Amino acid sequence: MFDVALAEAGAQVPIATSSDENFPPENIIDGKSETFWATTGLFPQEFIITFTALMSLEQIKINCYQVKGLAMERSIENEPVNFEPMCEKELCPSDASLQMEEFSVSERGEF
Repeated sequence: MFDVALAEAGAQVPIATSSDENFPPENIIDGKSETFWATTGLFPQEFIITFTALMSLEQIKINCYQVKGLAMERSIENEPVNFEPMCEKELCPSDASLQMEEFSVSERGEF
C-alpha cells in the first residue's frame, strides 16, 4: 500500500509544537526507522501533516516511544483550520520500547 504521509509523496509537516535541530519534525515523514522527532517532554505535543491534495485514508499507523495517548483530527480546508475529531486512544505505558499503533479510519475519511 502506498504511504501518502511520506515526504517523497509530497507530504509536509508545516506545524509542530516543538523542534530539536538534531531531531526535527520532518523526521516524522522521512520513512526512515532510525530517525525520529524528539519533543520537549511537555504535554500535549502536536504536529500537522499536509498532503498535496485530499486523500482517502483507510488506516493510520504510528510508531512512537513513551506516548500515553493519541488524538487524531482532520481538516479538509486549505489552511490548518476547522479540525474535526476522528479518534482518541489511551496507550499502554511504555518502558522506552517501540509502540506500534494502528488506527482504522471509519467510513474512509478524506483528509
